[in-house]
Formats: sequence, structure tokens, C-alpha cells
Amino acid sequence: MEGLQLIHNEQLSNWVNYSDTVELPFDVIHEDRHTKVQFQNENRLKIAAIRFSLEGNFRRSVSAVDHEGRPLNIQGESELYQILFEQVQVENKELRFPQPVAAEEIVITVFNEDSAPLNITGIEVVYYMDRLIFEGSVQEPLQLLYGNPEARSPVYDLANFKTYILREPLQEASVSRGTEQPDFTKERGSEAWGPLSFQRLFQIAIILASIVLVVLIGTKLSRQNKNNDA
Repeated sequence: MEGLQLIHNEQLSNWVNYSDTVELPFDVIHEDRHTKVQFQNENRLKIAAIRFSLEGNFRRSVSAVDHEGRPLNIQGESELYQILFEQVQVENKELRFPQPVAAEEIVITVFNEDSAPLNITGIEVVYYMDRLIFEGSVQEPLQLLYGNPEARSPVYDLANFKTYILREPLQEASVSRGTEQPDFTKERGSEAWGPLSFQRLFQIAIILASIVLVVLIGTKLSRQNKNNDA
């Protein structure tokens, strides 16, 4: 359209991560004017947030470190609070991380100052899922595009022979019943010979042939000596 000029152009994008929640066991250690809450991340989940089950009215500053004592950044204010009155009802019982944390252990320190320690009844973590499981009832071929939606499938020489390979007769393969591999290092009666039976028989035959040859040579020399004496 003539006479129109673009003054402002804005583009919005949204990124959604697949996430789930799980409750984790935790230990609470009350020390002087602060409380340490520690829990194990045995499956190395990519934790995005930690949710606390708390009661009462409170406001506490917190900090977080990993299993090596390195500080963990907390998104927004590093506070837990809950204020429940008739005129005011605000709460924040969740700690979010700007980047997922996959540490083996996470320790949260709650600074109580002179107030009584909080009664923590449960901990739930929000983690990003790094495994996708699809139902196997789909008949159409599935294709997973990661990162670049314009990504193409690799091309190999084998694809050029696809039509010829499909025309070849298929050979049936049967799988025999699994058996335990025998241990030849242990002698078990007559089985002590094992795969070395031929080698041992060959050695015995060489020894017997050598003995017979020595006997024959000895007998011949003995007869020659008798003839010379005569």
C-alpha cells in the first residue's frame, strides 16, 4: 500500500522446556542462627527450581552451594517468604536457577537470624527432561529434528543399493539356546585334557618314538660290536 511506512517491527519468540517434578528426601541441620537443608541428586537431574513445603508467616534470606561448595546463582531475590493475613497474602516458597543445576548434592542455607527455624515438611524439585519416550503404535516413520528444523538426513553409498538389496533373497537366522562358556582352566577329571588333548597325544607319541629309536640304535650298535669281536 502506498503512503504507509513501517515504524516499529517486533517479533516475539517463546522457548518451552519439557519439565517434570519429583519429591526428593532431604536432611535438615539446625545450627547457630541458620538452617542447612541438603539433598542428594543421585540421578543428576537438571534441576530448574526447588519448591519448599512450609507453614506459618516468615521471611528468610537463603543461599545455595553444590557438593564442592561452589555458590549457585538464584534467579531473582534469594528469599523465601509467606505472609498470610486478611489484607495481605503473598508468598514465595520456590527457588529458581537461571541455568539448570545437575550437581550431585545441593545445600540450601536458610538464615534464621534470631527467629525460630522453619518447619520444612517437604521438598519438590522441577527438572528438565532430557529423555523423550514415544508410544510405539505410530505406523508412520518418525523423524527427530534437533536444533535445526532444516536438518537433512545423512546420505551414504548404501542408499544407492537399496533397491538391489531388497530384491535379494532373505536368509533366515535362528538363535540357539544360550549356554554357559566352559572354564578350561579348572581340571575336572577326564575333562582336564580339554582342548589340549591333541597336543598332549602328539607329545607322548614323540617321546615313545624317541625311546623306540634309541632302543633300535642301541641294539644295532650292540650287534656290530659283537661281530667285530668275532
